[in-house]
Formats: sequence, structure tokens, C-alpha cells
Amino acid sequence: MDRLDEFEQVKALRSLLPSQKPRISDKTKDDYRKKYAKLLRDGKTPEELARTPGSFYAYRAALIFGTVEEARAALKLREKTVVGSPEWQAAMLQIKTCLNRLRRYPPDPGRQHHSEGSSSFTWQDVKPDQLVRHSKKYLLSALHRRGAWQETIFEAIPEQYKAAMAVLQLTGCRPSELSRGVNVRRIEGRLAFVIEGSKVSECSGQESRLLMVESESIQAKYLLTQISDGSMTNISIRNQKTFAEVIAATGKQIFPRLRGRVSPYVFRHAFSSDLKSAGRDQAEIARALGHRVTRTQERYGRSAHGRGTTSLVATHATQAIRSTHHAPVAPAPVVRSGTPPALIF
Repeated sequence: MDRLDEFEQVKALRSLLPSQKPRISDKTKDDYRKKYAKLLRDGKTPEELARTPGSFYAYRAALIFGTVEEARAALKLREKTVVGSPEWQAAMLQIKTCLNRLRRYPPDPGRQHHSEGSSSFTWQDVKPDQLVRHSKKYLLSALHRRGAWQETIFEAIPEQYKAAMAVLQLTGCRPSELSRGVNVRRIEGRLAFVIEGSKVSECSGQESRLLMVESESIQAKYLLTQISDGSMTNISIRNQKTFAEVIAATGKQIFPRLRGRVSPYVFRHAFSSDLKSAGRDQAEIARALGHRVTRTQERYGRSAHGRGTTSLVATHATQAIRSTHHAPVAPAPVVRSGTPPALIF
């Protein structure tokens, strides 16, 4: 390799690296490093390992995170070693490898993906035939067309899971938060839920949030029969996997022709959809979902899939909400030809 090629590769790699390190938690970093190690060990791309859109984007983020870390280390090694030495050659090989990966999966700090202008491949690009089958938004659309599907599932679920299901449907909480336990208090005919957040870091998530709900729905009326006025009850699940399996089995029993698996997170999407269709403020939706910024709610539900009404009357969260929505920008044209090139591991 001549010096001109070397400088061009180094310049190209540096242009792809984020100007700032991502603000993510140590737990997420550990998860990314484990996924990155698996990608390298198996020699596979994110789309080859992933079976759902969520796992694809997780593996893609892990690949970008791990590659950026290796790229920065390789650039430092190149600067410290003698040109032409074995160490220099190893650094340049790593630089070339990282450059090839990041050209295919460029870092996207704004998490905009292709539909909003990112040149990074999306699930629809790599596995269009699986998009409909696994998409929670598609599943929610199919359920929405079946009318009062949440009430139907609530009435059919086994009695020992009814209280947990009621909390899940009324608050849109995460299954992991329900496993910790949600405190429910009856106050003058209304229900107040105190939820301890499970996805919290220095820069994201809510440590705790309060949701006040009207008591007109069958789910709320059921909980009111379990709680005396002024008292507080803690409702939880013992095993998230078992709970998810019970919900999936109930959904399959009621809607045998439904393509897709009814999971606990479907109710979180439905909760967000109802808030959006009811015209609730973005900050209120963020508090209700346990987010610290408004943009995260874009991943949960659509207004078109909501019922146009919600029983939520008040919200409170420990952290202030930051408005991070931005005006939509027309995506830049992205030219792709055929199947994406293979990654170089």
C-alpha cells in the first residue's frame, strides 16, 4: 500500500466516525459488545443473525458501536507505529475492514434510519418478505380491525393473570416493570399507578412515573374490586416469559387466523396509539411511557391504530421531558443496486 492509499483510507474512515461518543448506558454498551463478539465469531451480518426487525436493529447498532471502537483503536495504533512494520500493517488492515463495514452501515446518531434520510440499510431493505409477518405495527393494525380486541383478551386470560393484564393495558408499562411490581392505589373512584422504570440511565428513562386513570373500562373496574378505597396494592408477575406465553396462547385461541404473536409489548404500542389518536401532548405521552425525550415515542404505535380516546387523566414523572422532535426532512435519494455487498470480517 502506498502512502496516498493509506491517507485516503484514513481520511475516509475518519469522515464516517461520529464526532461525539454516543450517550448510552454501561449496560447497553455491554450488550452491544456481546452482540458484536457474536457477529465476529459467527462471521455473519446483522440481517443473517436477526429474525425480527428489533433484533436486526440491535445487531446493527452493536456492529456500528463495536466497529467504531475498533476503528478508533486502529487509528491510534497507526499513529504510534513505524510505517511498514507488522503492527502498522495490522492497523491498516483493521482500518480497511472498519471502513468497509461503516460504508455499508454508517453511524446514525439521530436514529433516523432510511425512511428519514439515513443511508444505512433497514430491515425492509434486507428482508422485505419478513417485514409484515414480524412487525408489531402491522400486528396492531390487524388487531385494531377486530374491534375491542384488548377487552376480549382481558376477559379470556386466566384469572391469575387478570390483574397484571389490567395494569399492562391501562398503563402500557414494560413487562420488566411489571415484574418489579406496580403500586396501585384507589383514589375517589380513580386508579393511581406508580411505576418504577426499568430502562433508566444517566441520560434516558424515568426512575418513576405516576399515571392517574379513570375507572370506566372493564380493566379498571376489575382492579377497583380488588382494592379498597385509599389502600395500595402491589401487582406483579413472577416470570416474564411465562406471562408472555400465556398472552400469546390467549391471543392465538381468540384470533386463530391472526398472523403474528400477541406479546406484552403489543399493549404498550396500543397504549401509545390511543394517546396519539386522542391528541395528547408529546410531553405527556413521553411521561406516560417512561421516556425522557419526546422522540422515542415515534417507535411506539401510530395514531391511525388508536381508538381516539384514552382513560388517562394525569401523568407525573421524576425527570423533566426534553423536546427532541424535529421537522421532517425529505430523505436524500439513496442508490442501491441489488444485494448489499458482503461484510469483511
